[in-house]
Amino acid sequence: MCFDISYLNPLLAISFNVSCTAYDDLADFNASSSYSFVQTITSVNDPPYSRGPLIVNLDVGQTVTVAYSQLFDEVDNDLLTVTANSPLSFTTISFNNGASQEMRITGQNEGVQTLTFHAVDPGALNDDSDDVRINVFASGYGGGGGGAGSDQWYIY
Repeated sequence: MCFDISYLNPLLAISFNVSCTAYDDLADFNASSSYSFVQTITSVNDPPYSRGPLIVNLDVGQTVTVAYSQLFDEVDNDLLTVTANSPLSFTTISFNNGASQEMRITGQNEGVQTLTFHAVDPGALNDDSDDVRINVFASGYGGGGGGAGSDQWYIY
């Protein structure tokens, strides 16, 4: 018995050509039988899902970088497009929906706000949403000193 298995399409799906041929060398006559089929396994696009609420603490004038992976899990490793409801006057937010997949939050005025973020993957699948509470403190009263460098964030 012989198996000929070949891998066809590595980018869009996994396809296998399977061929089987059996020979009977012990019989008084030569006979063979063959059967071939193609088995295709197509991947499914899974939507991003929320990792849970996030709290960001920063000072007025400070900028904190938050990776999208802190907010959302994307099991397919698709690039996400993240948006938020309108920011209040306490912060400015810039989104990098390209390769770096992060947002930069800058404290403008002292205050507290909760924003709802949404993620969409290239297959137009989106998550439910994720909330981020942003606490902006007067300079030197709360944002600096934690996390990487002077950024401080907590995931609950």
